[in-house]
Amino acid sequence: VLDRSPSNLTALTIKRPDGFMYQFSCVSDKQASNDVDGHEPTPQQPCRWKLLGHNRLESQALEGLITQLLPLNATRWHKTAGDMKNLYSIQFGFTDGKLIQYAVDPASRIAREIISDHPPYYGPDVFEVSKKLIESLDAEYRHRTVLEFKADEIVKVAVTRGNRSITVSKDDNDQFASDDEQLIDQAAAAGLFDTLAG
Repeated sequence: VLDRSPSNLTALTIKRPDGFMYQFSCVSDKQASNDVDGHEPTPQQPCRWKLLGHNRLESQALEGLITQLLPLNATRWHKTAGDMKNLYSIQFGFTDGKLIQYAVDPASRIAREIISDHPPYYGPDVFEVSKKLIESLDAEYRHRTVLEFKADEIVKVAVTRGNRSITVSKDDNDQFASDDEQLIDQAAAAGLFDTLAG
């Protein structure tokens, strides 16, 4: 449907059905400051992705989405679009300056090119996209690490469930113990500490 290479993509805007919008731009290393997160530039993608309004992004999720989007393939062709509701809007910006926009219904997976936004005017092709593309569209692209630290920097974790609390501490030998001398599953405690460190 859209036979373009990811290496020609310079901008990508995803508007979700709930109205939230992600705006990505591909900036060259010369434009990028130290706070731009993303993959290392390659011949296939000679820039770094930046998420508007954020210093960092979940670059693996974005790379997965771009892989699903370009080239954009139809899994099936349809004669009519039916009642498309709660749409994703995907706008591509390419190195040649061309902007191309599609609407995707996540329930039916029906997609159409948007020729004009006001009023919505669609192109003639009606096609279905893959389930994996829909899942990729629904991913979280904002950086998800709330507290940034390493697992070996954590020495104590307090866990509260209902009215019961337990504090697990780690000693210098990476052994775990509870504050009330309960027997601690060492592997589970290590997993908890590693998970918290992201």
